[in-house]
Amino acid sequence: MKRKWRIVLIAVFIALVAGISYYSFFYQEHFMRTAEGVFLSNEYEEKYKQVIREITVNKTKYDTLLVKHEINLDGGSLTFELFDPNNRLVQSGEVTKDQIYAEKLEVTPIKGKWRVQYHTNKDTNGKYMLSLESAE
Repeated sequence: MKRKWRIVLIAVFIALVAGISYYSFFYQEHFMRTAEGVFLSNEYEEKYKQVIREITVNKTKYDTLLVKHEINLDGGSLTFELFDPNNRLVQSGEVTKDQIYAEKLEVTPIKGKWRVQYHTNKDTNGKYMLSLESAE
């Protein structure tokens, strides 16, 4: 009788492990989108002092959304704000000349348009990269 219970317990354990493995490998989706660009001080126009970029997240069957944000300026400065699809501020900051901004942030995945706003000036010169990627 004890042997039967052990066999049943082992079978239940194997089924549980198989279920978790199935979820991990087949149910979760992979997602990655990137927005990148440059700021050129010699092409600055007042009407473009605010640069807005959007990344649409259309898959959320994963545990965490990894936000990687890099800004590298060799002239001027800028401020930025990153908003989730519910228009909540996720991240903000200021970057100045010769400063490399590189941040990684883990957030809850939300479907919709994620938006970053860069506020530049006539001396702003450099590049940016924003990446949103699913993480396990």
